[in-house]
Amino acid sequence: GKMLVSHEAEDDLYLIPGGGLEKGETLGECVCREVLEETGYTVTADREFLVINEFYEEYKFETHYFVCSVTGTGERSLTDHEREVGLEPWWCGIGEVRDVFSHHADYAATSEEKRGMYLREHTALEEFIRE
Repeated sequence: GKMLVSHEAEDDLYLIPGGGLEKGETLGECVCREVLEETGYTVTADREFLVINEFYEEYKFETHYFVCSVTGTGERSLTDHEREVGLEPWWCGIGEVRDVFSHHADYAATSEEKRGMYLREHTALEEFIRE
């Protein structure tokens, strides 16, 4: 009944853990590496349940969402930026994180980037709940 998200204390930003695919890495390997780096939890990528494609003028942004199982713990490996913004793992109820992401439209006037990120996370969470 809990979900692991990353919280940036400096910006009060919540996101589902994730990041960029490295050369030669499978999507499942990327998920496991990114979750460990950001949260300190080792996971298995059980299954992919959603792909969201966003098209911009000069590029396409593709996000893959996975259901994972925690298998243990390890060492976090944060980037300088993640350390600066105070990135920390947060276990929360699905209802709590659903409430956070459902307010995506509230950021339209102040941060288009945060609005877009929260809308993407909200869309993924709603799809997960529908399953």
